Parts: sequence; C-alpha cells; structure tokens
Amino acid sequence: MFEEKRKRFGYTTKELAKQYGMNSKDIEELFEIRSLGAEYLEARGKRNIWSELKETEHTFKRLNKAMKEQGNVADREVLKELAFPYIDNPDAAGERLYTFIPSLGRHLTTVKDELKKAFPQDIDTSVDHAAANAFGGTSTSDESATDLKLVAEINESKDKLLQAQDIIANTLASEKSKLSDVMKSNYLIKHLQKSQTSLTDAINLGMTPEANIEGALAQLDELQASILRVRDFIKARVN
Repeated sequence: MFEEKRKRFGYTTKELAKQYGMNSKDIEELFEIRSLGAEYLEARGKRNIWSELKETEHTFKRLNKAMKEQGNVADREVLKELAFPYIDNPDAAGERLYTFIPSLGRHLTTVKDELKKAFPQDIDTSVDHAAANAFGGTSTSDESATDLKLVAEINESKDKLLQAQDIIANTLASEKSKLSDVMKSNYLIKHLQKSQTSLTDAINLGMTPEANIEGALAQLDELQASILRVRDFIKARVN
C-alpha cells in the first residue's frame, strides 16, 4: 500500500509517516524489506507472488539489518545470496532464522574463508570491472569478484549448496564454541565485579539505622571464606 501511494501519488516517507502515525524509519525499513522480498521472488521466478512470503517479514527484517552491518556492498550481496536458500528451506539452518541470519552476518568473514577452501576461486582477466567497481572500487574489485563468483558457484547446484550449508553450520558452531570459551574464561572476574558492586550498594544504601542485621555476621563469615578460596586459587595459578 505504501509503495503504491509513493509511486502513483508521489507521497514521501515523511508524509506517509505523518498520515499513518508511524515512524519514518519504520516505513523506510518496510520499503527496504519489500525490496529484498521482491528480489528474492524475482530470483526464484515468482515475481509479485507475494503469498510465497507469508510469515517471512521478521526474517527479511533480520536479513536487512545484518546486511547493513556489513562493511561493504560486496559482503552485503554475499550475505544475501547465502541467506536466500535458507528462506527456501528454513529447516536447513538448524535453528530459527531470526537467530541464524544475524549469526551468519556476524561471522561472514570466517564463513567466506572456510567456503573458499572448499570452493577455490580464480580471478581472470574476463572480470567485469564496471560491475566489480560497484562493489567497492578497483582496490577491492578482485576480492569482490571472487566472493561473488563463490556464491554463484555454491548456488549453481543442490549438491554444492548442501556442502556449503554443512560448512556454514560447522563454522558457526565453532565460532559459538569460541565465544562460549571466552565467556567461561571471564566468568570469575565478571562475577567478582558483580559481587563487588552488590557489596558497595549494600554499604552505601543498606547501612542505615533501620537496617536488619540479623544473620549479617554469618553472611560476612561466608563471604570471607569465599574470598580466601578465590585468593588461594589465584595464588596457585600465579605460582
């Protein structure tokens, strides 16, 4: 409806926002995801068959956001081309697309590196430099062209797509495991900081004339014992 009003009557995003009591950014986002949806349908030979996109609005919102977070136009294109097949078959992601697509976007560089090992690409002199320049200029045209050839090869057959999706799944699982390890390594200091904050609040806000102190000494004894255990652990690690 918004697109029709914009095309036929020349309504601006601001005018539409005012007319429908919406935020301009929200309407602009709707135009963006509509454009993505139209591109998806066009690529699958289903132009304007919008019923194919039933219940996918949230998925396209996540994809649109993840694409905006990429550092260059080529990576946005690569992410889009890798994500579209998962919209065809959401079960291939192994999780909800609203979590899978942002993860794919965050780890796109690593995913590309792993895919290139399985699908090595060669740049030749037949590259369309005018097209490559559209993805970042001459300084990145070779890399952009390589990435675009990579996704084109992956999408040319079902077998290659399945192979690529296995690689993507393993890569994202590995990155998730690394993140988990980092979080585990910071667990001690993170919770010590939380404890310090809580204790500071207890001192600054809780030490009042009407404060209930029943059991406080027992709590302090337990805290002191816990602090000694942490100190002993740190000494053992340092030594």
